[in-house]
Amino acid sequence: MSLEVKKKVFFHIGFPKTASTSLQKCLFSKHSQINYVSGPADVKNNFMMHPSFKGSIWRMNDKEFYNSYNELLSKLNTISSNLDSNKCNILSNENFLQRFFYRKRIMFLDNYTWANYTLETIKKITNINWIVKEHPHEKLYNTKINFYSLVKNLEKKYNHIRWYPENFSPASLIKFTDIAITSHGTSGVEYPSFGIPSIVTEKSSYTGLGFTLEPKNRTEYKYLLKNAYQLNKLSKQKIEKAKIFLFIRNILLKNKLSVMLPTKTYKKINENDFWYQINQNLKKFNFNNDKFKKFFKNQIKLKLRHTVNLDLCSINKKILNDY
Repeated sequence: MSLEVKKKVFFHIGFPKTASTSLQKCLFSKHSQINYVSGPADVKNNFMMHPSFKGSIWRMNDKEFYNSYNELLSKLNTISSNLDSNKCNILSNENFLQRFFYRKRIMFLDNYTWANYTLETIKKITNINWIVKEHPHEKLYNTKINFYSLVKNLEKKYNHIRWYPENFSPASLIKFTDIAITSHGTSGVEYPSFGIPSIVTEKSSYTGLGFTLEPKNRTEYKYLLKNAYQLNKLSKQKIEKAKIFLFIRNILLKNKLSVMLPTKTYKKINENDFWYQINQNLKKFNFNNDKFKKFFKNQIKLKLRHTVNLDLCSINKKILNDY
């Protein structure tokens, strides 16, 4: 039986691309009637998980759910003095979703487990030079483990492992990379579009499309790492597949909204300028001539799973029914 929390707390689970970060930064942390239990995490206004809760959430796999859930509730009770009965107490974190609702993991419990296993493996493969690049969102996650320090400590002991400097352009990596390794990130499709093989250990949006190496278990994964130097450049057919996927993902499915501004979640914005510009866009907005409205109507009509830019392709007469 689960424990009971002395005061009511609402758990916010952020589905992908549903403005979770915006809610955390602009609503939960600033509304006068909300007591935001999750943060703030640091001086950069990255409102993430309260440090004492991180471990409980990251251990919430299927086998340990009840113990970890009770641990989380117990921790909430220990800070009950910070909870406000007269306000809406909100605990917001996307990791709830990652644990239970988003892509069942194949090989590793979480990203840290994957990264740690990979580092432990490659430090023994000394005939290959390994460059470790941080994910652009890493600082936003405010993770308990300092990945940078972990790799820099390995650098002191192993000459074949190096951290990729933050001030270097990611595009430069393409010039000297022979193989890309990722858990399930976009690099798994980006590098193949340049003919560079990628090893992907978990399910992703491009799983099974034929241009990645997808080991079924840790034994296969370790074998691929040890023999990475023997992997050849991809065939033209596989490169074409990767490019087609990127075209669909980054162009056909990324439709501009007349009101919204193009922003990146990992970059800080001036909120006053942001809302001012949106207000200006609203004044010019014409609902009847809005392209997104047109695309969305066709999405419903053609029973498409995604909103497609139909100005760039011709499927107007075909009912795809791909819900």
